[in-house]
Amino acid sequence: MSKVNKTTETALRVNQEKLVNNLRFSFTNATTVLGEALQNSRRAGATKVEIDFVPETKTLTVRDDGCGIGDYQTLFTLAESGWDAETIENEMPFGLGFLSALFSCQHLEVESKGGRVSTSTADILSFKPVKVTPWVCCPAESRFEGDVCGCGSANVQGPDAEGVYDCLACGIFFTAESIGNRCWGGVTTVRLGGFKPDAS
Repeated sequence: MSKVNKTTETALRVNQEKLVNNLRFSFTNATTVLGEALQNSRRAGATKVEIDFVPETKTLTVRDDGCGIGDYQTLFTLAESGWDAETIENEMPFGLGFLSALFSCQHLEVESKGGRVSTSTADILSFKPVKVTPWVCCPAESRFEGDVCGCGSANVQGPDAEGVYDCLACGIFFTAESIGNRCWGGVTTVRLGGFKPDAS
């Protein structure tokens, strides 16, 4: 066993991977996951929150009409909350709550403000790059009973060379400029596939 025989210096260091993996024991129950999701919706100014669980696929979906996620890097940066100055001053968010989602499922999808993430949580937790792809949602609104509306993003093609999108479900054409925030913001969806609360 060696001993100290001269003056040296040391400093605090963090083993990132072990720290993140050990945090799972603080974020692995359903109450924590839902509590963090609802807290994020409230802080985002949401007036409506929908929670849906499909037992057959073990998929938990949380959708709200808050301000949306403008910077996905903030979502995936620990100890940075990304909230406004007033929220930071009044509530002192830790920037760790999203870990509850990552630890509670096998696959994560997030759709907000024209961006979409769909990847395995194992890849995120092992610090692999996360691809954010463009995402656009059909803005069709119901005018008459039986109208096709709320088509989502699965049937939207484009944009073409002129920046025009085409919804194959309802047949409308639109540009981002023509519909403003209805296309890009308005709704944030977080989908947890293979949801496994209370598992560590």
